[in-house]
Amino acid sequence: MHILFKVSYLWIIPACILIAAVEPAASAQNGHSHSGSQPMAANGSSAAGVIDGAVNPELISDQEAITVFWISIMEQPTAGAMEKNRFTAKTLGMHLTAADAALLWNSAVVFNNQFTPYLAQAQQLATAVTTPGSASSIAQQRAATAAAIDRLAMTTYNGLLSGLSPAGAAALSAKIADVKTHMKIIPPPKM
Repeated sequence: MHILFKVSYLWIIPACILIAAVEPAASAQNGHSHSGSQPMAANGSSAAGVIDGAVNPELISDQEAITVFWISIMEQPTAGAMEKNRFTAKTLGMHLTAADAALLWNSAVVFNNQFTPYLAQAQQLATAVTTPGSASSIAQQRAATAAAIDRLAMTTYNGLLSGLSPAGAAALSAKIADVKTHMKIIPPPKM
């Protein structure tokens, strides 16, 4: 089982992007996965406030899963055979028709193109030096970047849904439900 960790965008967006984008591919290539273990409370939730989608996928929003989904499958428009094979491996379980698979590929490329500026902005904010009084401003900028990424993910998802066949739309919805079971939401540290 592959586990994606989604770190709060307000804390460190590049970590989310890196782990969400790299972990599935690395795990698929080396045949195993890595997961952190958290002490569990008596009710099955994490004692540290971590939401484990393998235990409680209903506690992870569709928005969060959709964002992680796009980040994990996005590809460059100049992708070569290796990248296209990786994309196919990631989406093979969806059992899409050739037409639906082509729409998904195009959406992943469009998402990547529109996501790239947000990634640069998130990386810049993650390394921003805070001076007294500037922490609140940087936190607001991080929140705005995270919200923009979420809007982009949702817009891309809804656009794709409108073009897919009914079977393709059902497969995409099932994939998002599956993504939730491979996520952990980790709250930011108390500051």
